[in-house]
Amino acid sequence: MESEEIELTFRLDAFGRTADIPRPDEEQPVATMDYSSKTCMVNFVAPNTNDCHFLDELLLDCEVADNGLMPRTFWVPSATEDFSPRCTLESMARDVFTHHTSGCAYDPGTSGAEWWVQIRPSPEAGRYSMHDKPHKRIGDGEQKDMSETGISFHWDKDEDLRLHCGGTTYIHPHLSTVTYLTSIGAPTLAVNCRVNNFTGEWIVPGNNVSSEHVQMEGFLSWPKAGKHLSFDGRFLHAAPPDLMEDGAFEKQINYVTKEGLDALEVNRVRRRHRRVTFLVNIWLNYRPFDVQPFPESMINKMSGSVVEVGSLSFKKEGVIDAAILEVPAENVKDTDRKRFVWPLGDCGSGETIRMSIPAEGVQRQYNKAGSVQINWHDNDHVCLHKEGYQREDEGKRQRTN
Repeated sequence: MESEEIELTFRLDAFGRTADIPRPDEEQPVATMDYSSKTCMVNFVAPNTNDCHFLDELLLDCEVADNGLMPRTFWVPSATEDFSPRCTLESMARDVFTHHTSGCAYDPGTSGAEWWVQIRPSPEAGRYSMHDKPHKRIGDGEQKDMSETGISFHWDKDEDLRLHCGGTTYIHPHLSTVTYLTSIGAPTLAVNCRVNNFTGEWIVPGNNVSSEHVQMEGFLSWPKAGKHLSFDGRFLHAAPPDLMEDGAFEKQINYVTKEGLDALEVNRVRRRHRRVTFLVNIWLNYRPFDVQPFPESMINKMSGSVVEVGSLSFKKEGVIDAAILEVPAENVKDTDRKRFVWPLGDCGSGETIRMSIPAEGVQRQYNKAGSVQINWHDNDHVCLHKEGYQREDEGKRQRTN
């Protein structure tokens, strides 16, 4: 079998982000993108303002987009003259891109929004149910697959390029975003751990000379319909279900339908009782390998494909204040600190992240659907472990297995 050759041209800046190619005699403007972790609220704008079922239509659209027979992610180019959104989710992806890139300098020909959805519990025909769940490798004992009710720890990246290049090439979006369509399920947690773009080596604040961050920090967002989270696209993140109280997710997804409801209404109720998120990665000066627009053959299944498309607008209130939780050094007594061990990727990856979480403080934000900024004052509170892996500062620390 002949090997496939791939030729790509891109440029990385000093922070490992894709940069525009310099042009002769052209003054380079200063980038203004805000990479800080933050949340705000958005409106889902129906083309008909009296459409009381618009959110239900969006949830159905998400179910179609998440179908296991569909591509994993979809592309909306930034250049408005080249592409007009054909459905509401494409319009929303464009809205997210436009909001976060306002005033930024980038090449419109190679920039755009990569979008997809996540649904938990996964529908029978959903991507997780059809592809991931049957093939998950479960660890020893009673270890559960955290992706069944949440999302496992991972880095957003050009996944196809990484695989084509042997698994060690990580090209990230500039910004990762999560928009919650329901108020159900596990919180999103992003931490400022990175990977080297071309070796895959972990870059951990305080442990690596190549990290621009001195202190380990995390940002946690509990789901709320209409809430929008954005964070640095290079950061490790997940939706860990065990940060919820025992049995909380099962209570949230449980529902009782009234007698006499037709099948259409029963399905609407079912969709409202899932964790549904609309994900948009913002790529500047680079288009991820083989990510294409939503298939033309399926567009007629989506809302906005026949009549005017809906949209997403950002509320004027701006950024939502996050609670700040400090995690003291290991030698300081702290009864709120709880240790979690989670796999990176699936349970058989051989990689884990061990994290001390201020559990009570995080839980206090649950009923508020709030957000939390976590500052760890001892970098050992967040440790990445891999079988046979040795960190850059190997002379200072023992090897972990």
